[in-house]
Amino acid sequence: KWFGIDVFSGLDNAGMRDNFVEAHEVLGIVMLVVIGVHILGALKHKFIDKDGTLDRMRFASSAAKVLVRNKSMLVK
Repeated sequence: KWFGIDVFSGLDNAGMRDNFVEAHEVLGIVMLVVIGVHILGALKHKFIDKDGTLDRMRFASSAAKVLVRNKSMLVK
C-alpha cells in the first residue's frame, strides 16, 4: 500500500518484490555506467580531440561565435 492505496497488488509477494529490487539495482548500475561513459566521451572531445564539440553545445549566441570562429570546419 502507498498512502493506503493498493498501487501494485503483487508487491505483497516476496518473490515479485525481490525481482523488482533486483531490476532496480541493475538498471541503476546500468544508468551510472552510461552516464560515466557519456562524461568520458565529453572529456575526450574536450582534451584529446580538441574539436570544439562542447563549445558548440552551449547557448545559441556562444555557439554562433564558435561557428564563425571555426568556419573552416563547415567548409571542406
